[in-house]
Amino acid sequence: MKKKVTFLILATLLVILTSIYAWSGSQTTSSSTAANLITKIRYYLHEPSAVFWTDAELVSYLNDAVYDVVGKTRCTETIETESLTSGTTQYTLSTSYLAITGVIYFDGTVYKGLLPGTIASLGHYDEAIDEPEFWVEWNNKLMVYPIPATSGTSAIVYMVPKPSGVTATTSAIETPAVYDRALIIYATAQAFYKDGKFGFGDRLMQQYTSELDRFRMDFSEKTSPKKEIVR
Repeated sequence: MKKKVTFLILATLLVILTSIYAWSGSQTTSSSTAANLITKIRYYLHEPSAVFWTDAELVSYLNDAVYDVVGKTRCTETIETESLTSGTTQYTLSTSYLAITGVIYFDGTVYKGLLPGTIASLGHYDEAIDEPEFWVEWNNKLMVYPIPATSGTSAIVYMVPKPSGVTATTSAIETPAVYDRALIIYATAQAFYKDGKFGFGDRLMQQYTSELDRFRMDFSEKTSPKKEIVR
């Protein structure tokens, strides 16, 4: 009987998380604060005010959730433009980032997408080519090759910036609004783990993973990159 009641509670929670929670804000960033999401989390935990779970704990869970969502979906975006110099292959990036999605070369007239390369391929290229075709990132450095033959060109770096983080109930949620529900699911799961309800937590984390997989499937770009020839 106890197992049946537990299953019904979990099933109800999953339905509520799936159907009741409405998206808010824009595709750019959520209009929510941590406090807004914590109110939802506490509703699902049946704890309207802090007793077993403190606000600080839930803020920490939301911070972990934001980093996990950004890292797995690359849902936040920014651009940094590097001015290229003749004979220079390596440039220091000023933005604190989690990943680089792509790089576009601009010669002042035409934009050209560069292909991801490898460090081992640096210097192995057709010397007749006087503009970059590939990019490599390492230790906050951007390397392009073949080496630019002229100055006045640029590399536009499309990257996923490192989140500022959720540090207080007043913190703004940096991820797009469509991910608010995923953040709530993740944080609620972590809260159940603290309470020893590992079955609840595991099932919610499965739903969280499915949610992210769905977004990645819908929005991830499918490409067939050109192969490098190392000589």
